[in-house]
Amino acid sequence: MSQRDAKIGIVGGAGPYAGLDLAQKLLQQTKAKSDQDYLPTLLISTPELIEDRTIFYWERLQKILHMQFTVI
Repeated sequence: MSQRDAKIGIVGGAGPYAGLDLAQKLLQQTKAKSDQDYLPTLLISTPELIEDRTIFYWERLQKILHMQFTVI
């Protein structure tokens, strides 16, 4: 693969705006004079493949609280 064929890949889904935020930062840091000067970028966001973090944190919090009350 040549440099000309290379693309930046962003795989998102852990947070709705995380991948978009990274893509925006790439655009802002690119010194482009025209649209064609920007880096070729692919963004895919698949939130349905990532487990819900709120459930993970809630279950973890419950375990921590249970351990603390068991000690008391």
